[in-house]
Amino acid sequence: PAQDVDAAVAKFREYYQKDGWLDNAPYPGIPELLAHLKAQGKRLFVATSKLDTMAVRIVEHFGLMPYFEAVCGAPAGDKEAGKKAALKSAGCDELSRAVMIGDREHDVIGGHLAGLEVIGVLYGYGSREELTAAGAEHIAETPAGIETLILSAH
Repeated sequence: PAQDVDAAVAKFREYYQKDGWLDNAPYPGIPELLAHLKAQGKRLFVATSKLDTMAVRIVEHFGLMPYFEAVCGAPAGDKEAGKKAALKSAGCDELSRAVMIGDREHDVIGGHLAGLEVIGVLYGYGSREELTAAGAEHIAETPAGIETLILSAH
């Protein structure tokens, strides 16, 4: 019920901060993808609606921080701030070459609102139908597919 939403969110956040964040894991092939893209001179950022403290903790825990220039999550109360911060960190002059990569329609919508091309990925939670309906310009089935798209076009 609507009156229980705030309490449910608070309970989830309490669990997530204590133990739930450890349920995360990089998808197979992601560390290698990040290493290859970084070696090719690509600037990489995390843009998430996760709380900023949790996003940083997760990226650090899995040893992925060296690949990213910034990890931009949201402060409590503004789930869109992380994506906005990542775009600002990238520098407006380079956004014409930037792409958003995500597995859900919200990633596609957010990328388009920022004027970005979007690569939808099929190894996450979303489906081809969801990503296509949202307007993703490209679909990648694997991390290697992302690398091919980025290196061939950007």
